[in-house]
Amino acid sequence: MRTKIKKVYYCDYCNKRYFQKPVMEFHEKYCLRKPENHADCLTGCENLVSYHNSASGRLIKFYCSHFRTDVHSKALEGKVHRTGKDGNLAYSKLMPIKCESKVQGYETVKEYKEEEYV
Repeated sequence: MRTKIKKVYYCDYCNKRYFQKPVMEFHEKYCLRKPENHADCLTGCENLVSYHNSASGRLIKFYCSHFRTDVHSKALEGKVHRTGKDGNLAYSKLMPIKCESKVQGYETVKEYKEEEYV
């Protein structure tokens, strides 16, 4: 009989485990449960518009009406880096962690202005 003792690396955010340190470091950088990877855009921002493929229903891209550009999440950045497929990231902006359009507890700048001038 033989036994092996190996080092196991665990993610600090989701408890996923890997046997190789570089693989775990890469996972932790893009982990979906990491607080630094949660963008304000994905928490109900009205400026975010998502486009889906009509045939398959798959998400194609996000568009931010505040920045007037396509945006992508940190998770998609990790997926593109891992698979090597471009995914049009060169034409989009990374979603901000703290969005400028959420002002003083209001959901969007547009609502803030409507509240002030009504």
